[in-house]
Amino acid sequence: MPKAKKRGRPPLPKGHVKESYIPIRVKPEDRKLFEKAAKASEHKTLSGWMRQTLRENAEESMRETSIHQILHNVRSGKGVDNLSAIQVEDIRHFDSIDVSAYRSLNTPVWGSRTTAQDIKDLQRISKTLSAGN
Repeated sequence: MPKAKKRGRPPLPKGHVKESYIPIRVKPEDRKLFEKAAKASEHKTLSGWMRQTLRENAEESMRETSIHQILHNVRSGKGVDNLSAIQVEDIRHFDSIDVSAYRSLNTPVWGSRTTAQDIKDLQRISKTLSAGN
């Protein structure tokens, strides 16, 4: 008797399989919202959209944390001698932002807690770094 074919999708080749699984519970209305957002994006699947969105948000959160650590070090007198190339690149990202339009220097501008004053300080740090190179 011939062997019966297995049901379902054939296994993916090595290297194409996601190695980690993160279960998450969401409300039905949140799932509908996520599915609509995924369909409206370039992603074909909800999983693909969620991976990309989570990755972007995690990177942004890490960048913002790094920026605030740099600001804390400079404001406490530790200087900018120990910055990584990535941190220097993150600081230079702020060079093109015009903060003169903001009424208050405490106005959040970038991320959830970076203010116009923070950006002015980062621009000053960037000029210091450029002068040192």
